[in-house]
Amino acid sequence: MKQSSSNKLWCAHFAQSGRHLKGLTTRELQAIVDILAQEQVTNLYVWHEGLTNWTPVEVFPELHKFEELEIHLKPPEKLPKIPKAMPFQQAIDGLVERSKKDELTFSGIQEGMIKKISDLDIESDNVQNSKRQFKSFDRSIRVELEHNGRVFRTSTKNISIGGMQIQDPLPQVFFGYFTAKIFDKKTTQFLTHTCWVVEDSDSRQRFHIVFLPFKKREAQDNFETWIKSAA
Repeated sequence: MKQSSSNKLWCAHFAQSGRHLKGLTTRELQAIVDILAQEQVTNLYVWHEGLTNWTPVEVFPELHKFEELEIHLKPPEKLPKIPKAMPFQQAIDGLVERSKKDELTFSGIQEGMIKKISDLDIESDNVQNSKRQFKSFDRSIRVELEHNGRVFRTSTKNISIGGMQIQDPLPQVFFGYFTAKIFDKKTTQFLTHTCWVVEDSDSRQRFHIVFLPFKKREAQDNFETWIKSAA
């Protein structure tokens, strides 16, 4: 039975975080859209019975018309303050966003790294079965791992041109190939490379991340030099 506009229930998908919300009324979804930043609205997709696919929320004008209801009681005049940790986190998020617009060249290192699977040569497609050994360096470097819109932030225990050991176990939602952003301590820039996780017999022990081979030997050598200097 087709839902009327008054009792229609929506599902929302936040592409940036990968989170889903189900069973929202039109008014509830209007309230969510009203408080989101424009960038978040752009990444919000919705669905209801009768739609074939997830659709950008911007397509539905009725979801951008939230109206507050009158209430008899007056809320407290003293508004809560932003927690001290919030501005710092916002600053970090802003730093990451700025970095996306100014990616690191690191003397040509980035040009030799695999940013996406389509960059991988056909003959290198079976790289997960190859055994590679590289000298590892004990370095604590901030990294961000991204997979299907999810972001996992941690730091390295050690790193080499072949991969890295991370401080925190990688969540199970990360599988197959995913992207690693390796941040430079001295600037706001980062390197982007494609990698995968080595699965241990204990599924909770997901600390070993392997990099895909570099496209250029020179970039590989420069990356190792950069690792050595990242004390």
